[in-house]
Amino acid sequence: MAIDYTHADVAWSQVCVTRLAESLNAGEIGLEKPALSSETTCPLRWERPPSHWAVLLLADAVLNHDFDKELLQRDAGLRGLLEQALRWLATWILQIIREPSSENDASSPLMQAMAAQRGAMLYQRFYELRMRHIQGMLLQALLGNQVRSAIVLGVDLLVDCPPHSWQDSSLAISSLVQSEHWKVDDVYPRLLDSTDPAVLAPALDLANLLSQEKSVTPHPASERFENLLALLGGVVSRLGLLEEDPARFSQSVSEIQQILFDSVSLTVSLCHTMALLGDSRAIGKLNQAMDLRHRRIRAEAGFALAKLGESSAVDRLLELVEDDATRPRVLQYAEELGLGGRIRPEWQSDEARARSMLALHLSQPEWFAIAPQRIELVDRRELIIPGYQDPQACFLLRYEYDIGPHGIANIGFSGPCVYLFPTNNLDWDYDMIYELVLQSLEE
Repeated sequence: MAIDYTHADVAWSQVCVTRLAESLNAGEIGLEKPALSSETTCPLRWERPPSHWAVLLLADAVLNHDFDKELLQRDAGLRGLLEQALRWLATWILQIIREPSSENDASSPLMQAMAAQRGAMLYQRFYELRMRHIQGMLLQALLGNQVRSAIVLGVDLLVDCPPHSWQDSSLAISSLVQSEHWKVDDVYPRLLDSTDPAVLAPALDLANLLSQEKSVTPHPASERFENLLALLGGVVSRLGLLEEDPARFSQSVSEIQQILFDSVSLTVSLCHTMALLGDSRAIGKLNQAMDLRHRRIRAEAGFALAKLGESSAVDRLLELVEDDATRPRVLQYAEELGLGGRIRPEWQSDEARARSMLALHLSQPEWFAIAPQRIELVDRRELIIPGYQDPQACFLLRYEYDIGPHGIANIGFSGPCVYLFPTNNLDWDYDMIYELVLQSLEE
């Protein structure tokens, strides 16, 4: 079927790819690279596309352009220019899937399929350049598609060419969470063929959600029980070795943190899967997980064991309510198991909730990736917080990490939200800390 592109579509795509080529050539011969512009226009002075069809034309032009891949890999500046351009292109392709325009053909299966095809080709063409966020957006265009073949292709790319960052993997799989245009058989068990923890962990989380909240039966991972059980044993053993001697895995703190993050995420997802599958053959591996020092894993393993009828795990699970980062999960599981009456009120107070929020925030990869060893209350006030009509319980909490020769300590704000300071504030006046937090929240 021939597409009758308008003159405006053709002219726009030609101008865009010409400016991209000129910018890359200028950088290659040492001329000044164009400055990045505002969020409303592309860094290379690309204007917004006149139509969805124009976006597809631009994708074709970019795919047909002869880029010097070796030069791009060597030159971070040139790669950054291309990355910015591709990010806009990926955004526009994703908009075709999510935001049909007033054009008659914009939401048709043909348009959806063509957008998916370009997205897949761009993903494969620039895969080796490891561009952040672009991979996630392009996979979203496939997995959030209305065309079945696009979804199947997206799953294959996730498994065979997984994104280079866990953020992109999460972005991709989130499209399946948010979409209703796919069938379970088109995704599972194929998605569980992945060996990348950044893909497999959210894939299991999605399977668990389908089983628990969408009443999908049998559980999408049921066909892979034995493989997943062996995987659980392997990752638990790996974590045990990591706890004993992290240096055997790497001398880099950041690499050890990434290994820990991947292993913990996958173990948590596997434990939850075992709880839902309800197969008693998992008890031995879950008991091994329960013996690890990582409290989140112990909580997940304890819950799974309790669901499998292992009453001895219940007390060990409830003991974890004292841990700030694990408390919200333990409270949820205690309620689900009908054990809420065994939780003391102090662990359900505003202060306990604030401590948990701070610990979980600090556990994110962009901060320390693990919860602090100690959290101490230093001040509490009732304040009017932007977005809330009534005064809210607000807390200043000192947290400490036993990292490095002198450790790390600082004060964080927690209440309806969490606010952390990038600089040391232990000597700051509490009034000033509250004022700075409120100013930031108002902005």
